Amino acid sequence: MQELNFHQKEEIGLVWVLDQLHPASACGRERLRAAKPAGPAQRRELERELEDVQRLVQADGEQRRLMAQMVHIFSQVRDVRPTLARCREVSLGDVELFEIKSLLLQLARLAPLSAELERQLGVHDAAIEACAPALALLDAEGRGTAAFYISSLYSEALAQARREKRSIEEQIRRAGADDELSAQRAAAAAREQNEEAAVCRRLSLQLRPYLDSMEQSLGRIARLDVLFEKARVARALGAVCPRLGGDVLRFQGLVNPYAADAVEKAGGTYTPVDIAMPRGATVITGANMGGKSVALRGVVLNTLLAHMGFFVFARQADIPLFDEILLIGEDRQSVSEGLSSFGAELAALSGALEASRGRFCLLVLDEFARGTNPEEGRRIVRALVGYLQAREGIALLATHYDGAAERAGAHYQVAGLREQDSERLKAELRAQPGGFEALRRYMDYRLFPARAGDECPRSALAVCRMLLAQQDLMRAIEESY
Repeated sequence: MQELNFHQKEEIGLVWVLDQLHPASACGRERLRAAKPAGPAQRRELERELEDVQRLVQADGEQRRLMAQMVHIFSQVRDVRPTLARCREVSLGDVELFEIKSLLLQLARLAPLSAELERQLGVHDAAIEACAPALALLDAEGRGTAAFYISSLYSEALAQARREKRSIEEQIRRAGADDELSAQRAAAAAREQNEEAAVCRRLSLQLRPYLDSMEQSLGRIARLDVLFEKARVARALGAVCPRLGGDVLRFQGLVNPYAADAVEKAGGTYTPVDIAMPRGATVITGANMGGKSVALRGVVLNTLLAHMGFFVFARQADIPLFDEILLIGEDRQSVSEGLSSFGAELAALSGALEASRGRFCLLVLDEFARGTNPEEGRRIVRALVGYLQAREGIALLATHYDGAAERAGAHYQVAGLREQDSERLKAELRAQPGGFEALRRYMDYRLFPARAGDECPRSALAVCRMLLAQQDLMRAIEESY
């Protein structure tokens, strides 16, 4: 599945959602950075991931304390996969052997906790192997401490070289150094270094049978770390497990948490929406400022999150598994490279249609053809809706063009200001100036099913009446309608 670019991820709120997750381990953070949406071929893996998040969300207090213990240990686990890879090829030094011993000590602590987690909650592939034989190799004196020292117990020759060096150093301490004693010490030190290198080579070879197990354990730590965070964020923000499959994309009480956070910080109240999108084209119409783009981005965000094994922000969600999720909106990069905004949209549309040919895809277009003149834009969007209605996938378009939904399979309108008393709102806005932010508090962002031929709501005229102080200009605008 193709990835959205960073600007698109930021616009729909995916970056905001991912920023809410804070894996404790380095390998967990790397797994989150590398997370990508799955497709229909990975359905079983995706279902197992969602099942595990559900189990963790439902964990009771004692089970959450168990998870907290594991997270504390995760925070101490370094990502030593490069060191493990080197161990397959070359002899490691004492610093690298120390890194592996530290990992093995953490695995020994995690093993019983992960087994208990798997037993109590049934989380898939949660058990972490202790790798006790590997730890025994690096803990010759059985102290169980994180420090690593090339013990004399590893080699009698090493022990002998160290005894000789200490004896010579004692003679030097008592009688003072001379050329012969200095030469003897240097020879003993060289033998010690050679024996230490031989011990490191032998330990590196003896560790190799356990490297696969250690790498698998790091992978499980990374997965559990991210799973715990998915469950924590789902609990904190009220996300739910989506139902995967079918051919209708449906949300009840859909929320974009990124937009909701911004609205609530501005003192407003976010309005969840209900929407169902069958195969073919679904059109959302409404005036500017009416919330079409917010609803559209919420659909893209939550559909993408489900494909990444996250819970979704809604009361209920039915999400088909798509081969591709494609979003076409304002393309700042293409415009900066010299294309007009309309040219950039056309280029993106052509690429998306080719990418989705013969595949079951979600194609989302935000105010397509806004960059051309309104009459041409209306005709183009109307034709595009008819074209997409005949295709196999699901298309969702937000537009303010009249007539665009005539050929759509489903049509929704944003309520906007249609149920508001414009004179009352005008008086309130004049009494408490706040411009755009004040007006936003009165906007109704709910989606209502509409007939195919219904015209777009005329919220723009109501907005002009409330915000324009120049009565002569307002009369001119009203006369033009």
